[in-house]
Amino acid sequence: MEKRRSINLEILRILCIYMVLYLHSYTHSGVLEKVLPFSGNFYGVWIILSLFYCTINGFVMISGYFMINSTFNIKKILNLWFQVWFYSVVIFIIFYIFKPFDLTRTDLINSILPISRNSYWFATSYILLYLFFPLLNKIVKKLDRVKLKRLIIVMIVFFGVLPEIMPATYGILLGSGKGILWFATAYFMGAYCRLYVDYKTINRKLCVVGYFVPAIFALLVRISLIIVFKLDPYDTQQIWRIYGNNTIFITISSIYLFLFFMSYKDLRLKPKYEKVIIKISSCTFAVYLIHDNYLVRTWLWALLKTYTWVKYPYFLLFLLVVNIVIFSICLMIEILRRNIGKQIKKIGRVTNQ
Repeated sequence: MEKRRSINLEILRILCIYMVLYLHSYTHSGVLEKVLPFSGNFYGVWIILSLFYCTINGFVMISGYFMINSTFNIKKILNLWFQVWFYSVVIFIIFYIFKPFDLTRTDLINSILPISRNSYWFATSYILLYLFFPLLNKIVKKLDRVKLKRLIIVMIVFFGVLPEIMPATYGILLGSGKGILWFATAYFMGAYCRLYVDYKTINRKLCVVGYFVPAIFALLVRISLIIVFKLDPYDTQQIWRIYGNNTIFITISSIYLFLFFMSYKDLRLKPKYEKVIIKISSCTFAVYLIHDNYLVRTWLWALLKTYTWVKYPYFLLFLLVVNIVIFSICLMIEILRRNIGKQIKKIGRVTNQ
């Protein structure tokens, strides 16, 4: 009997990559530095940023949820590596041919060695996580529910809370939540949900409150710091101490967003709709690799100049549509790559017969 996919978490995966794209349309385009402080769009931009910043944790929790019962597969990690390498090299070649701007030898090296050169920080950390997930699974399965819960709390404190209240520990404890230690923490949270949380008992109203309240509180802290300490509203360096993947506000929002979608485990749609959702979900990693390639993002956001729209009342709606278009283009590129790959394999099989 064919194993049925968890359509609820596939939808969450798609939502997460769209939210990542939306965030990048802020952080890579100059929007945060151009939006007028305390204007309507200022509050809109930062509310959305507060609500969307939990996406990385969501991705890793989904991995922990599914991979806790999986075994190491060398083919999968090679496929991940090849996908990263393929897009990195092909994009470099395209930019080298069409020359939207000058490329350097460093660009060439970064493109050929995207993982070791950390050209995609998420891909690097995720592949490291995959290499270590069998060990993480052993840890999870040796602990009972109480001990695993305590371990997760300790890790949140050490790798999330302490770096924020004790800045001296920020680098030591891998602040901002982009390192393998925080990924392991989020992985454990997803695994815990799979093993010990009964989806039928999840209170969806509580999840909605648990998702929105910490995110809004993070925004209030941001505004309070600007007013009380007279910080520069355009200085976005320090605010990532509030919005890092491992901060307490974002962590709580991540957990409740995940639980909300997990509560829909029994969700069933028409087979044709589920097929489309699974197809899109399987392409989400490629959507990230294409739009967040450092050459693409440099060219893309300079071309679109979305920051010039921040003074208009419909700016947020405009950005919503723009990101849907970018998402769709990246999706079509990945589907095209897969179809070409299938045709090459067919030709190879015919040739070998």
